[in-house]
Amino acid sequence: MIESGISTNQELLLSPSSSSEMEDEGMVEVSGGRLKIRAIHVILSNSQSLTFIRMVGGHLTVETCSLTSTSSALSNSADVHCFWTGGSIVLDHATTTITSSTFSGLSFGAINMDGGNLTIDASSFDSNNPHLSNFPSFRRNIRCSGLGLLTIESLSGGDGIQTQSAWISASDCSLTAQEDISRSPFFVPALSSSSTSALNETEKKFHLTIEGKTLIPCSLFLEVFEKRNDGTESLPKQFPLTQESTINFNETTITLSIPLSSLSSFDNSLEWRGYLRFGKDQLTSTSFMVKTSTSERRKKGMMENMKWWLPVVISVSVLLIIVLVVVVICCRRRRALKFAQKVAQTDESEQPSLDEEKMEIKTFSSAESKEDEGSDDVIDLKGYITLRTSATVFGNDGTHQSTEMSSCTSRRRE
Repeated sequence: MIESGISTNQELLLSPSSSSEMEDEGMVEVSGGRLKIRAIHVILSNSQSLTFIRMVGGHLTVETCSLTSTSSALSNSADVHCFWTGGSIVLDHATTTITSSTFSGLSFGAINMDGGNLTIDASSFDSNNPHLSNFPSFRRNIRCSGLGLLTIESLSGGDGIQTQSAWISASDCSLTAQEDISRSPFFVPALSSSSTSALNETEKKFHLTIEGKTLIPCSLFLEVFEKRNDGTESLPKQFPLTQESTINFNETTITLSIPLSSLSSFDNSLEWRGYLRFGKDQLTSTSFMVKTSTSERRKKGMMENMKWWLPVVISVSVLLIIVLVVVVICCRRRRALKFAQKVAQTDESEQPSLDEEKMEIKTFSSAESKEDEGSDDVIDLKGYITLRTSATVFGNDGTHQSTEMSSCTSRRRE
């Protein structure tokens, strides 16, 4: 076992140029074996580029130690790097135990582990702040990756106790800790209010502004539920909240643009309920309302109704036109059939037609006499009417067939 040999009350100032025990970057690196560091106070003069211990494999024990930094320079960066790579203690598949120790003011990160096992007990992490202008509460306490095993038996103070956020990035690790840490080991956001802008008629979208505390763009999502008329809520629509997907993002305010089409599966609702999802499937304890105006709802409802009813109207119209065409065709065929039957009957019962008929009426108003041929009798026809009729008959080919004449005499009434 290698011990530091530094007494409890002794202070050690480490910098890249002041210590003969450090390598090029002022770092103590141990590969394999066993290393125990006990009862020392380490001040890192430039924590932006300095790692105190790098342990590759082997076993590391840290007892009753304090690691801090004198650096107080503010960063000009407004971007959040959720997965940092630095740390005052860097562990590479090592087995490590840290007890009764404190890590404070380490802007480059307190502990960074890749694989291996790390157990922390009765220790504290305080103000390990990377000084991000838009996210002043962001901290870098513990970063765990590479399927490592991280166990937090207890914390004695610092950010994990004073606030609800322990600032432990362990999305790629197996974490064992008390319930309030394990539910959301990194940070816990809080909501206070929300507002929506008027609908952009051209782009068919509206802006949603969310206000709260500790709003950090690391695995943070907006979930929106439709509030139906019967009081139930639909399955959620989810929107990732990152600095790239939003219009404005800082620790207290998020503004994003939501296309109306992204809510098209909702039943023309006037009101939606929104939450923030974070940590291990955790939702914020409070929610906010997303509202659109009545005119927007009406327009959206009309669009939805047209989308469903227009195909039905078109289908019914086409069907009616087809039925009308069939009826017209049937009527015409029926009339044609009747006409053909009538022509056939006329051909069968065809008779000679009378082309001309002439009638002559002659009234005898005075005594007339006529003497029949071969007779000496005289017939008095006074008061009689004689009707003579002649008819000329033509055949179908227009040729003259015959001419008939007839006469009829009757007595006229006085």
